[in-house]
Formats: sequence, structure tokens, C-alpha cells
Amino acid sequence: MLIFYPNYYLVPVTPVTFLYEDEYIDNTRYTFKKNLKRQRNFTLEELSKYNGIGGNPAYVSVNGVVYDVSSIQSWAGGAHFGVSAGIDATKIFSTCHAASKILDKLPKVGVITG
Repeated sequence: MLIFYPNYYLVPVTPVTFLYEDEYIDNTRYTFKKNLKRQRNFTLEELSKYNGIGGNPAYVSVNGVVYDVSSIQSWAGGAHFGVSAGIDATKIFSTCHAASKILDKLPKVGVITG
């Protein structure tokens, strides 16, 4: 028995790009832009609650931007080489990772206000 499959059954495959929650596509330029409306504003007092202890996520602030470090193994338990999560770590970060691009890989969850 011979089965004939006409070529109109073949469907071209288009690559799919996955976006993070805080990104969208600008249809006119086909570029990714940040949508800052979904990010949260934190005070330093609110940030201190995100210390990575007791099931809380671990957040740190560097240069006014709040990053989620919960998924990084070296931040397990809310501490990284003696630095606790839930603080503004700008000075500490600049002494250890000043020229590093490590922050580009971390999810941004908000900004420090006040």
C-alpha cells in the first residue's frame, strides 16, 4: 500500500522568542524594551523583609535597582559570603564585582524609593 502526502501538509516552522514578564515587543522596531510598570517600588524597610529566610525570597539592591537573587545557589539561606539579603548592597557589590556583568543576568523586581 502506498500513501501519498501532498506537500501542502508541510507547515513551515517559525522560531519563537520567549519574553520575560517585564519585556514586550515594539512592533514598529522589533526591539525589546523594558516595561517598568510591572516593577515594584521598595523602601529600605520593605526590602529588609526579603531576606531569604523562612521561605521569603532573597532580594538585594544595587544602585537603586532591586534584584531577585533567590535562584542563585550561592545566596541559599539569604546570605552570600557574609552579606545578607534584604539590604542595599551597592558598596559591597562595587568592591567585589565592580566591572562584572552579573547584574544583567538577574531578574529585576523593582527600584528603591525614598
